[in-house]
Amino acid sequence: MSKTYAKSTIEARDFTTSLVYNNEASGALAEFNGNLGQDQLPYEVLEKENFVANSRISVDSQPDGSASNGIGIIMPTQAIYKAASNLNTFTWDRLSPSGSGPVAVLGPPLAAYTSTTSAWTSGINSLSDDIALGTFLRFTTKEGVVRGTATVDVEYFFVSSEATGFTGNFGAGWRWQIYVFVNDEMVSTTGPQPAGRRRTVQLPFTIPVSSNDAINIDVRWSATFDGAGLTPSQIIQVDEATIRFYNCQLFARNQYR
Repeated sequence: MSKTYAKSTIEARDFTTSLVYNNEASGALAEFNGNLGQDQLPYEVLEKENFVANSRISVDSQPDGSASNGIGIIMPTQAIYKAASNLNTFTWDRLSPSGSGPVAVLGPPLAAYTSTTSAWTSGINSLSDDIALGTFLRFTTKEGVVRGTATVDVEYFFVSSEATGFTGNFGAGWRWQIYVFVNDEMVSTTGPQPAGRRRTVQLPFTIPVSSNDAINIDVRWSATFDGAGLTPSQIIQVDEATIRFYNCQLFARNQYR
């Protein structure tokens, strides 16, 4: 941590001035919250020999190391890492072919899970299990801060079959949630979201990191299908719920101390 100096008089007569003290403390604590500036960068990084061309590397895009399709751009004072899924075929007619049910505007989905599959009830699941790009990154850090964003295009819905006692509204248990985990620690989440067609969510995150420490950034999901308090026999009368993932992007920036 860099040296800091008091800029104002904290004590006035026999009292401590809380406003001045808070301002000084906020500046010192800002570094712990990921706010790095020129005061935290060594003077030597501005020397001419450090102004070198950027390098481009491949980084792991799957937890088991089977794919290294993530991109890393290494610069003198920072590094950027990213991975994104490829856009699928664009479908302009949501009712094509004629007489069939609605289809996705952009599809087919990269992954889809229904409430009848075992993955649905297993808790929090990694999207990288079924989506090859945009859901996982592994790279080696330098001391400083990693800031990033996960973007997920998701759709969650179900169709009511007018089960007895069911009002047609989404109950408290019909929820989905997206998470970002770094080294198996959750650092960002959407919180429980109500069912209701398609949307794109972004999850920003910031974490301090050490030097030469490989970190895993993993995007995960969970969903519930409780039937709004209906009994198991009545839940059968409601069509299965489906959560679909269309496009995913994972971006991270390592700013060095």
